[in-house]
Amino acid sequence: MNRSRLLRMVLPVLGVAMLGTFAWSVRGGGAAPDETVQLPPAPATLPKNLDDLRDRIGKTMERVTAIVAEAQRHPSELKIQQYMNYSLDDMQKTRGRDVTAETLIEILADPDVPYQVRESCIAALVAGARRLGDVDLSQDKKRGSMNYRASFFYKEVAPLLRDDDQVTRKLAQRLLNEFYKSGGGDEDITGYSVDDKSTWNKAMTAWKKWLQRNG
Repeated sequence: MNRSRLLRMVLPVLGVAMLGTFAWSVRGGGAAPDETVQLPPAPATLPKNLDDLRDRIGKTMERVTAIVAEAQRHPSELKIQQYMNYSLDDMQKTRGRDVTAETLIEILADPDVPYQVRESCIAALVAGARRLGDVDLSQDKKRGSMNYRASFFYKEVAPLLRDDDQVTRKLAQRLLNEFYKSGGGDEDITGYSVDDKSTWNKAMTAWKKWLQRNG
């Protein structure tokens, strides 16, 4: 088959695939509103032969696949990634950040967010406290009678132990235990069950008292 005829057959197919991907992303295929999706650039030269053409098609489709995968990420996952990418200087600011520890708690407690994304907030908050230096999770600075971390858990996390959503209750318990190891063994804390409503208020109250004493 002659080269020019082969190109006339194949290049329109590539064009349709790339335009289809572009149209899909513009319609809101999952990318964050402020995110720009970069399509593969047009080839600078024509393929030399059939093998070169196949190689270019393969590379183009790999990039298109990567673009689609990125566009399909849940917006909350992108927020978590943004939090993890903050510098130490950014994390020392109490204001001015688009994504804070409180943002992650909102994601964790949102039933409409996929479970894996909600669960990943726990690891992100642990990293924020132990590696990234998030001031909102600091034990060195005080907010009233409690340090920033204890105050944050008192206000944002403990109340979730009685949330209507079971997954939220479960993740809140895991997060509290991750940072505070079951509140020193308090019976109302260790006796908490996400399935037993009679334990919810007791555990929340016990956690708040424990945080006030130890934070």
